[in-house]
Amino acid sequence: MLIQSDERNYRLTTAFPLATFMRLPLIPWSSVGGYLFGYQGPTVAQQDSTTTLQSRAAPINDIPVELLGELFAACLRDADPLWYYGRERPPVSNSPSNFFDPMTLGQVCRHWRAVALSMPTLWTSMRINSPRRGHLPLTQTWLERSGVCPLRLFLFQDSGSEVESAVTDVLVALLNTQAHRWRSIDFRFFGKPPSALFKLSHGSLSQLVSATLLTFRTSKTFSETSTLDTVWQIIHSTPTLRRVHWDSDYLISMPSHIPWRQLTDIRLNARLSTTVIFDLLHHCPNTVSLEVHIEETASVPFNPVILPCLRHLCIRAECPLDPIFDQLTLPQISSLRLDRFHEPITSEELSSLNHLLVSSNRYLQRLFFNDGQRESTRSNIVAMLRLPRLSCLKDLYIVSRVGDQVVQALTCQPQHSRDHLLPVLEYLTIGDCRGTTPGLLGNMASSRAIAYDQLVKLRTLEIFCWDINMVDKEVLKKLSKDGLHISVEYDE
Repeated sequence: MLIQSDERNYRLTTAFPLATFMRLPLIPWSSVGGYLFGYQGPTVAQQDSTTTLQSRAAPINDIPVELLGELFAACLRDADPLWYYGRERPPVSNSPSNFFDPMTLGQVCRHWRAVALSMPTLWTSMRINSPRRGHLPLTQTWLERSGVCPLRLFLFQDSGSEVESAVTDVLVALLNTQAHRWRSIDFRFFGKPPSALFKLSHGSLSQLVSATLLTFRTSKTFSETSTLDTVWQIIHSTPTLRRVHWDSDYLISMPSHIPWRQLTDIRLNARLSTTVIFDLLHHCPNTVSLEVHIEETASVPFNPVILPCLRHLCIRAECPLDPIFDQLTLPQISSLRLDRFHEPITSEELSSLNHLLVSSNRYLQRLFFNDGQRESTRSNIVAMLRLPRLSCLKDLYIVSRVGDQVVQALTCQPQHSRDHLLPVLEYLTIGDCRGTTPGLLGNMASSRAIAYDQLVKLRTLEIFCWDINMVDKEVLKKLSKDGLHISVEYDE
């Protein structure tokens, strides 16, 4: 359905039909009217009668506790804790969700409050943005309600003010009291890290699996690498550690205490040469997910690298990638993210990518591609999508601006069933679809909305930027009513 707001952006989306899931009680117009016209409320006897009647009749009380708990937990799941949360979010909140706070559950009814307070796992994830004094008692409450469960913590100090720095230091000291419960931490500080962070003791992080520690430095506080290393030594000494995200300049020194062989998820965001990266990869046989930022390709030949466990590869590159693809073998690769800067991807790189997949005996299932939204590379996008080893893609995300050429290539023709591009595609996301001919986008979506021959039905279509036209708008609205999940952001 079409959901409109007061802003310039609109969203065309489908919604979960709650009415078919559970019946909601109707509010009598007489009671609503009483409040609207200044009615002072019912008597005590009327209140008791109404409360008893509602508690017996309200269908919401018939939801099984187990299902209610699952619904509560699902409301708190957000993909990105840094996502802009807007003015609707309270300035002081520990909720990991952009749109939902478990603190409100206890305000709905007594039953919901009992369920929420009986679920320690509901309080184990905390996200604190722009620390304020109000976060201190709130954090203490969350720590108490989480019981003894492992904690997932996100703390973002985005200001160097003395007040925020002081509050951040107290918050970290409070969180340190539960360091033995830390399972995942993501700490990001502006300027010098809080002093409480350096009071961690060796062996205190007995459950830590994932660690991110970043500092955003000014020119006056840039050289804090050696200081942070004392914290990283404690983190690296944890035998349960599997995922790490280091500061970009921290990796320049390449400390010897990094436990490369026990890590399964590595983010090398420092701008390193391929020579350094390949030297490191030889020491990471158990890596499952790898993110690298490659600044330059060295002219010297590399020793080939086999990463037997790698499933997801993310490369942000400022140089040609074919010399890298030519030296890699990835027997388990299924997901690839490519971010190309400065120069469009070349045919040589595409050929090397396909060769990598052939030598690894793998077909990609997920692809994220971004070449800086250049309008001149649409033919390169089509060429990439036609690579034989991408024919089994189920999930495609194109950040680059696409035009008629890409949309037409993704359109399936029943009379040419053997020539379908990406026949098993189920999830399609396009970052920028401006400038397409009216009717093409709707035609493409319609051609994939029904499964036939060897074509799998498209389940989700998302577009983040589009200059809407009425022809495609009506088609997409009809497809959404027929069951295709569509999310489109556009300007009018």
